[in-house]
Amino acid sequence: MARERVLVFAPGTMPREASYFLPESPGMLETTNLAPIALVKLAKNVHGKEYPDRVVALCTKRAIDETLETIESGFSELGIAVEPHEVPDGKDENELKEIVRILLQAIPDECDLTLDITHGFRSSPFVFSVAAQYLSFLRPSVTIEGLYYGMLRNTPPDSPDAAPLAPLVDMSVFLELMDWVYAVRVFRDTYMPQKLADMMKQAQSSDEVEGIIESITRFADAFELGLPIELAERAVDLRKQVSPPLPETLESTVLLPDELFGEVSRLAAGFAPDRGDRVPDTLTWEEIRRQARVIDRYIEAGHAVNSVGMMREWVMLMVIYHNGDRDKWRTREERKGAEDLANRGRWASRELRKIKERVWELRNNLYHHGHEATDNLDVDQVANRAQRVWADLRPYMNRLADWKIEPWGY
Repeated sequence: MARERVLVFAPGTMPREASYFLPESPGMLETTNLAPIALVKLAKNVHGKEYPDRVVALCTKRAIDETLETIESGFSELGIAVEPHEVPDGKDENELKEIVRILLQAIPDECDLTLDITHGFRSSPFVFSVAAQYLSFLRPSVTIEGLYYGMLRNTPPDSPDAAPLAPLVDMSVFLELMDWVYAVRVFRDTYMPQKLADMMKQAQSSDEVEGIIESITRFADAFELGLPIELAERAVDLRKQVSPPLPETLESTVLLPDELFGEVSRLAAGFAPDRGDRVPDTLTWEEIRRQARVIDRYIEAGHAVNSVGMMREWVMLMVIYHNGDRDKWRTREERKGAEDLANRGRWASRELRKIKERVWELRNNLYHHGHEATDNLDVDQVANRAQRVWADLRPYMNRLADWKIEPWGY
């Protein structure tokens, strides 16, 4: 089944004749008092596009009474029927939402959509932009071919009786800019890279752009898997990849690219080592603080399983830092010794030991995936439990004496 071509516009009540043209072909004019009619004619004459299969007119009650008949007559000369949909005036929040709802319901799936915002009620440009955003997220099968606005110019002084010239400017660049902001926000808030990667793939590809896409994806993979060491090193690489100057394809596509990708760099900075390009061979206080920040980010992003798993590992780091060999903090033997000490030794702080037991219990419940009948696991409360135990544990980072543990048998 062929895709439908759909045009949507909102007619005004005081149409003014103008000579419309597309900026890429200023010598080809269409003089009319209805910009949508000029648009479909110019699209056919300049770009060879067929007339739309459907024309949807969002009409206020006044527009229906005063201009709908003229609109229908103008399109009927092109062999196109108009589908009028009555909408409110958009005087308050509820009416604006109703207009968006009517607009979205009028647009079919699997279509190529053109929006004209030249005429209509004052809020129509905002309504159409919001609807376009909804469509891009909820109905990816709908392709937005353009968001056009007929920009009336003054009548030439040497031809006072001539219709003013009006370029039909494609404003869809603003939709694309909003997509970029949304993509970076999704990555910043959820660490999911797909939307941002897709946006970069839509730009003209280059080795530099592909390098950024790969770096963002590798960083997100390490975050998803809960691997703080790899996350640190991949954060360093990501910051290098998005540091200015950015690839020309992004510089020419994105508005304020240094600021937008600077947000990506600031995100990565929270996971990178304080010094150098990799985590230190000797366990340092800076590394302990960095991993605490990583847990903070997991908590904020709602990743309960990774946050609890990392809490357990963070406790082990603190035990090694205050009781073990910091040069061997990543060896199996040192970690096994620290675990035995944490489980069987006598803690200087009974309260801290109780918090440690809470971390162990929640971690075991989650990493057994609730299979054991004795698991004390309320799925609806997992995120809250993770937040509470971290809120109790984190302040002990600066209570150095509480981390002293005497070996068993003493």
